[in-house]
Amino acid sequence: MAHAPGQSLLDLVSAQGVRYGREDSFKMSRGRLLGNRFLLGLRTADISLQAALGVAAGIGMPEKFKPAFREHMGEADVVLFGVEDGEPEC
Repeated sequence: MAHAPGQSLLDLVSAQGVRYGREDSFKMSRGRLLGNRFLLGLRTADISLQAALGVAAGIGMPEKFKPAFREHMGEADVVLFGVEDGEPEC
């Protein structure tokens, strides 16, 4: 049985053995409320670029975004991964 995208993200990040912060949220738009939504934040000092790319690949980051991710992760203090119910991808 396949995991929900949120559970898959939690599993991928937990497998890295790093601490993370979780922010639950909701999003309102015209005629719609997405209530099952969250971000996981990891300190870039705690995770390698390759490990972060592995998490990104695991949740389906499109290939076209990977060069920017590689280029800018070194400048960031935190990397955030997100999931929201109602969207086909993380």
